[in-house]
This record gives sequence, structure tokens and C-alpha cells, in this order.
Amino acid sequence: MVDLSAYDEIRPVSEELLAAKRDGKWGYLNTKGEEAIDFKYDEAKKFIFSGKARVGITDNSNDYRSFIMNKEGEEVDWQPSD
Repeated sequence: MVDLSAYDEIRPVSEELLAAKRDGKWGYLNTKGEEAIDFKYDEAKKFIFSGKARVGITDNSNDYRSFIMNKEGEEVDWQPSD
């Protein structure tokens, strides 16, 4: 059993990853409880777009940006067919 007590909030598993919030930032864990995608996002949704999820992040200039990423944490384009 994975100890999830270090996380402020946890979303349900979707496509073998779950969004979790730690110290005010969102990231993703795999089903073993291991960090799969860095905890650096201000917003993180569950993976629903054929292996894609919407995340939001504030950069060093204090500008907020929302985008779609894949399960490797890379920004990708979203197609309506996804």
C-alpha cells in the first residue's frame, strides 16, 4: 500500500497516473506511488484526452499558461479527435 499522507490533495487514477498536490504544486504519481511528472504545476487535471491532460503553470514572469501535455510531461497539441 502506498502512503499518500504527504499529499494535500489527490485525484482519482486515470490512465495509470493520478494528479496529486504537494506543497501547493501539482504533479503526477504512477500507480506505485512514484513521482512520474514533476510537482511544478498550479493546476493539473486527470488524463482523459487519449493520454493527455490539461495543466497550468505560472512562469518566472508571473504569467499563467495553460496547455495540454502527454504522460511524459511534454507539451503537445490537442486534436478534436482525441
